[in-house]
Amino acid sequence: MARCRICGDENCKRHSFKLSAKRIKNFSGSSPPEIFIGRYNYPNVYVGILSPNQLGDTSLLSSQEIWHEKRLSMPQILNLREKLIYSRTKSNVKKAFSQ
Repeated sequence: MARCRICGDENCKRHSFKLSAKRIKNFSGSSPPEIFIGRYNYPNVYVGILSPNQLGDTSLLSSQEIWHEKRLSMPQILNLREKLIYSRTKSNVKKAFSQ
């Protein structure tokens, strides 16, 4: 049985909808994207971008300062973050910085 990567429970129904992924080939949205560098399996980690798939003012999607100012709850923040496209690839960060 697979364990939930958030809470560790087997067959977790509470978080399973947050862990699903969709593959897309093209999208457009506002810029600039965020850079994401993971930590699991260091130094071979996932790296990529987090980019909104909508146009207009998307600053709320990745602004921790605004989240704090507006006192957003965790579900509200997760709702904002799930609107970002996560493009990733696995990379060895030690090799990336030695080149």
